[in-house]
Amino acid sequence: MAGGKNSLKKVVWAVDPFSEMDETWMRAEQVLSKVCEFSNCNVVPTYVLGADSLHWIGNVMPPNVDHFVPLAEKALGDMSEQSSLKNLAEPVVVVNHENSRRFDIKALLSFAKNEGADLIVLNTHAREGVARFFMGSFAESTLLKSDVPLLFVSPKTAPLGNIEKVLFPTDFSEASKSTLDKFVDQYAGVVKEIVLLNKIPHPVDAFVQTGVATVGGGWVSVEQFMTSEIEERTKAAEAMAKKMATDSLKVSVEIDDSPGQVVDVILETAKKHKCHMIAMSAESGLLSSIVIGSVARGVIREAEMPVWVSYHATED
Repeated sequence: MAGGKNSLKKVVWAVDPFSEMDETWMRAEQVLSKVCEFSNCNVVPTYVLGADSLHWIGNVMPPNVDHFVPLAEKALGDMSEQSSLKNLAEPVVVVNHENSRRFDIKALLSFAKNEGADLIVLNTHAREGVARFFMGSFAESTLLKSDVPLLFVSPKTAPLGNIEKVLFPTDFSEASKSTLDKFVDQYAGVVKEIVLLNKIPHPVDAFVQTGVATVGGGWVSVEQFMTSEIEERTKAAEAMAKKMATDSLKVSVEIDDSPGQVVDVILETAKKHKCHMIAMSAESGLLSSIVIGSVARGVIREAEMPVWVSYHATED
């Protein structure tokens, strides 16, 4: 996988042609430029035109949205012409006739799926146009509805020279392993090193207070329990790393047993290892809390690097 040809062929880039081409736009271009260097992917600039996204000109009834299509197409075309990306396809305006951001999201995801997109890139300005609702209350629902992996680029994203080193938080579930396979397949030839991170949940208060817990029908101390957890998780991580590693892809392991919050640990580990991107699996199962809901939003909002997320429905 890592040394071969990557599978990234079509990317939908969700943008707002009525917003300023700021640094967030430039960061997304840098990420896409690096990906395009190693693939033949086409990047489709896409804008979802809906009544809600036109509030900057006043309230617009859904049936009248079509009147603004020519204006949106011109703005999106002008923005595309200013882009430095070489693999840009014809920009597309997707029209949503429902007066709801939820349907804006649905329209974007439906378009991406029908186009056979391998990735959706989101400029998370969190303020205007398409990008704003992805970082609000709709962030989690977007993650849990998209069949296509999402790549978030926020205003905090630092200038990116390459995307060779990636942090991948994992709980060793089958869905997480499947997501890692998908990521490596998409970024073969681009990513050179992956750091596998597993965060051991800190013992609950009652466990800490008593200092003991039942394991396998017997009592063990907190220290014994944590030592056992570290050993088991290290073995699982090393087995996962061994399976993924190739001559062109280095895979290392980081097991964290600190009492820190998951979001903080993910961000600090990414910074410590000087990673260029964070990739994660968003899952609906109870055992997958490491990258779901508030944790996923926290990472996306606070990360100083792009965050790639793929959703899997699981049964725990």
